[in-house]
Amino acid sequence: MVAMVLVDLTEEGTFTYRQPVLTWVKQHYPKVVTLDVDAASEPAMLGYAQKLLQEARFCVVFLKTSPKQRLGVAAAFIETILQKGAAAAVSLEGEQPQIVSILKARPAIGFHHSVQQNDWQPFLASSLENSLKMETGLLE
Repeated sequence: MVAMVLVDLTEEGTFTYRQPVLTWVKQHYPKVVTLDVDAASEPAMLGYAQKLLQEARFCVVFLKTSPKQRLGVAAAFIETILQKGAAAAVSLEGEQPQIVSILKARPAIGFHHSVQQNDWQPFLASSLENSLKMETGLLE
């Protein structure tokens, strides 16, 4: 299974019902299991998202954050990503110096820091396409 979890830690994240990133992934990669959570999500939902990432053969975490945002909820997701190593990728939208430092220090983990709107598409496309090919045994 290939999974993607969107973690929206921005203040407006708790009021956003449609996430363009998830819509795009579902349109282009329907075999990818997707889930979104935010800073206001119930602990059970956050736990389910963590378990999904842990059980996936390959996972992508899309983090939406801001510089004022403390690691908080993101810390548990970062820990899961660090444990998965090369079987994980992270796309960060927004400024969060701690997350950037942590992930840049782990070259085995695919990492993209979005600086413009929608510049995450090539990174997600590459990560998801390769992982799905591996899932079906077409890429070694």
